[in-house]
Amino acid sequence: MKKLSKKASADEQKKINSLIITLGLCTLSFAHYIVNPLALPPATMLTISLVSTIASFLPLASAYISFSKKMK
Repeated sequence: MKKLSKKASADEQKKINSLIITLGLCTLSFAHYIVNPLALPPATMLTISLVSTIASFLPLASAYISFSKKMK
Protein backbone atom coordinates (compact mmCIF):
# COMPACT_ATOMS: atom_id res chain seq x y z
CA MET A 1 0.00 0.00 0.00
CA LYS A 2 1.45 3.32 -1.09
CA LYS A 3 1.56 6.15 1.43
CA LEU A 4 0.30 9.54 0.30
CA SER A 5 2.51 12.55 0.73
CA LYS A 6 1.36 15.33 3.02
CA LYS A 7 0.58 17.57 0.05
CA ALA A 8 -1.57 14.91 -1.59
CA SER A 9 -3.48 14.21 1.60
CA ALA A 10 -4.01 17.94 2.14
CA ASP A 11 -5.38 18.25 -1.40
CA GLU A 12 -7.69 15.31 -0.79
CA GLN A 13 -8.89 16.89 2.46
CA LYS A 14 -9.66 20.15 0.62
CA LYS A 15 -11.69 18.23 -1.95
CA ILE A 16 -13.61 16.40 0.77
CA ASN A 17 -14.28 19.64 2.65
CA SER A 18 -15.55 21.41 -0.46
CA LEU A 19 -17.80 18.44 -1.24
CA ILE A 20 -19.27 18.46 2.26
CA ILE A 21 -19.91 22.21 2.11
CA THR A 22 -21.47 21.92 -1.33
CA LEU A 23 -23.76 19.09 -0.28
CA GLY A 24 -24.77 20.98 2.84
CA LEU A 25 -25.64 24.11 0.90
CA CYS A 26 -27.56 22.13 -1.73
CA THR A 27 -29.50 20.38 1.03
CA LEU A 28 -30.40 23.76 2.52
CA SER A 29 -31.48 25.10 -0.85
CA PHE A 30 -33.85 22.19 -1.50
CA ALA A 31 -35.14 21.85 2.05
CA HIS A 32 -37.93 24.34 1.45
CA TYR A 33 -39.37 22.16 -1.30
CA ILE A 34 -39.83 19.25 1.08
CA VAL A 35 -40.88 20.91 4.33
CA ASN A 36 -40.16 24.48 5.26
CA PRO A 37 -38.94 23.68 8.79
CA LEU A 38 -37.32 27.06 9.37
CA ALA A 39 -40.24 29.04 7.92
CA LEU A 40 -37.81 31.30 6.11
CA PRO A 41 -39.09 34.08 3.87
CA PRO A 42 -38.74 33.58 0.09
CA ALA A 43 -35.94 36.15 -0.23
CA THR A 44 -33.81 34.23 2.28
CA MET A 45 -34.45 30.94 0.51
CA LEU A 46 -33.54 32.55 -2.81
CA THR A 47 -30.28 33.79 -1.32
CA ILE A 48 -29.49 30.32 0.04
CA SER A 49 -30.26 28.82 -3.37
CA LEU A 50 -27.99 31.28 -5.15
CA VAL A 51 -25.14 30.70 -2.70
CA SER A 52 -25.46 26.93 -3.02
CA THR A 53 -25.50 27.16 -6.81
CA ILE A 54 -22.33 29.25 -6.81
CA ALA A 55 -20.72 26.94 -4.25
CA SER A 56 -21.49 23.90 -6.37
CA PHE A 57 -19.31 25.31 -9.15
CA LEU A 58 -16.32 26.03 -6.88
CA PRO A 59 -14.86 22.49 -6.94
CA LEU A 60 -15.17 22.43 -10.73
CA ALA A 61 -13.46 25.82 -11.05
CA SER A 62 -10.72 24.72 -8.67
CA ALA A 63 -10.11 21.56 -10.69
CA TYR A 64 -9.99 23.56 -13.92
CA ILE A 65 -7.47 26.04 -12.50
CA SER A 66 -5.20 23.31 -11.15
CA PHE A 67 -5.44 21.43 -14.47
CA SER A 68 -4.58 24.53 -16.48
CA LYS A 69 -1.57 25.22 -14.23
CA LYS A 70 -0.30 21.67 -14.77
CA MET A 71 -0.62 22.02 -18.54
CA LYS A 72 1.62 25.13 -18.63
